[in-house]
Amino acid sequence: VHAALRARVEAQSLSMVDETTRLWNRRYLDIHLPGLISMARRINRPLACLVAKIDGLGAINRTHGRDVGDEVIQATAERFCSQARAQDTFCYLGDGKFVALLPITNRAGAMQMEERTRAEIERPLKTVKGLELVITCTYGLADTQGADGSDLLDRADTAMYCADRKSV
Repeated sequence: VHAALRARVEAQSLSMVDETTRLWNRRYLDIHLPGLISMARRINRPLACLVAKIDGLGAINRTHGRDVGDEVIQATAERFCSQARAQDTFCYLGDGKFVALLPITNRAGAMQMEERTRAEIERPLKTVKGLELVITCTYGLADTQGADGSDLLDRADTAMYCADRKSV
C-alpha cells in the first residue's frame, strides 16, 4: 500500500514538472496560484508576477535545430532562477515562456528582479555546438496591490505582449 501511494504521489509530482527545464509547469501554476493570491490577501502583502518570453526562439530552432533551442531554454531557466529567493516560485509554460511568482514583492521589487534577471539572461551563452548566442526576453509584470489578484497572470501576460509589440 505504501509503495503504491508513494508511486502515485511521485507520478503526480512529475506531472507538474517540465521535462526540459525541471521547473514547475502550467498545471502546477494553475493549482497553486489561487492559494498564493489568497495568502497575499490574508497577510495583506503584495504578490508580484513576472513573465518572460524568449525572443526569437522559433528562429533559433529553425536555424540551429531543436537541440540548440532546448539548450537555450535550459540556460534561460537556470539564469532566470539564479535570481530567486527561497519563497519565489518559477514555472515554465512552454514555447519559451517563464513565470516567476514573487511573494511579498510589490511592483518596484518586481522591476528590480526583472533588471537582475535581464542582465543574467543576456550574458553570452556558449552552446555545445560551439555557437555563442545572446539571449533576450520580453518581460511583463503585475502585482496584487490595488487589485484582487485573480487576474494577476493575465495582467502580467498582457504587459509582456504590449512590451513585445512596442519592441517590433
